[in-house]
Amino acid sequence: MRVASDHIDLWMRSVDRDSDLKDRPEVTKLRTQFQEDVKAIVTEYLFQNRETVLKEMERLGIPADMASMPPAQTTEQIDEMKHLQQAAAAVAKL
Repeated sequence: MRVASDHIDLWMRSVDRDSDLKDRPEVTKLRTQFQEDVKAIVTEYLFQNRETVLKEMERLGIPADMASMPPAQTTEQIDEMKHLQQAAAAVAKL
């Protein structure tokens, strides 16, 4: 793949001469694999983001299951929530 990327201009000229090149099984396989690789990477990022959000919610005393009764927030959690609200208000003014 690296070789192809380094010589994309040559590939484009070749496709201009023979448009069937892009439909060859080798190219189709690369295209399919690329899509699968992108989906796998994006899915991993989404899982990592979810874990980050859940940890932050726990840190702030926000239950992951909104149907359950949240425990009372600690003083530190209340202070941090106020700080985040002030920061959000400042960003909203930008």
